Amino acid sequence: MNGIVLDSQRTPVANAEVLLKSGSLVLAQMTTGEDGSFTLVSDRTGSRTLIVSARGFNTLTRQLTEGN
Repeated sequence: MNGIVLDSQRTPVANAEVLLKSGSLVLAQMTTGEDGSFTLVSDRTGSRTLIVSARGFNTLTRQLTEGN
């Protein structure tokens, strides 16, 4: 899974923490680059949770299901 973390002005957010979890198990974790990009690698499928946090921003939590 890859993507870019953007703020409300569509500006990339550097140094944001991005986690992919299944229940309480952390499947993958990384910090975004200067361009806000991230890549998470996990072979786990099914229901997962994507969590993005960065200083000065509210934490974003999204439930993911197979196919998204």
